[in-house]
Amino acid sequence: MIEARALLRPALLPVLVAVVVAWVVLAVAPMSNFWVMWLAMAVAMMIPSSTRPLARAASGSAVRGLIFSSGYVAVWAAAGIPALLILRAVTWTPTWIAVSWIVAGAYQLTPVMRRHLTACSGITFHGDPLRYGIRQGFRCAISCGPLMVAVSVTAMAVPQLWPALVILVVMTAFICWEKRSSTTVRALAVSGLAMLMIAGVAWAIAGNGSSASHDMPGMSMSAR
Repeated sequence: MIEARALLRPALLPVLVAVVVAWVVLAVAPMSNFWVMWLAMAVAMMIPSSTRPLARAASGSAVRGLIFSSGYVAVWAAAGIPALLILRAVTWTPTWIAVSWIVAGAYQLTPVMRRHLTACSGITFHGDPLRYGIRQGFRCAISCGPLMVAVSVTAMAVPQLWPALVILVVMTAFICWEKRSSTTVRALAVSGLAMLMIAGVAWAIAGNGSSASHDMPGMSMSAR
């Protein structure tokens, strides 16, 4: 999460405050409320992973940084609509949660994911922080959408809050790592294969266990 340290720049301190507040919300709000969790995750997890374009858009201005962030988060809020439809379409047993990670791992290996991941952390900017934030949010939603869905259903399935927060912190660190300019295509492929292997083992175990036949705790998927 080295690049996330850019949030400590004076011009980005208001954005840093928003990120801290989002983590507080995740720490105190029930994980079963989808919109609370999704929007808080967008701010807490995705903004620290996009500090390079954020700092470029801000150019030393706190207002410009907030404008960029508002456009960026607005895209993730819109992405929550199809995500919620997916979450409500499935009874999230351990087997299906494992499947969501298999999908995320397989997507990690695709050229589409890699192309948009590279663009997501790009710093090509032409002066309008709102349009830039929307563009970068769109690119990041395409590159990280399947992973965010898998993280969401996993966090919602955990019956206790603190283990769910640990999952979110670990995945934030992972997303920050994969967006670093020094992260190679081979490293991304290895991460995707690791997801596939771990999720495949989990799917096999869940498929043979009795827990695969009933709902997971905390998976009410409330949209209120």
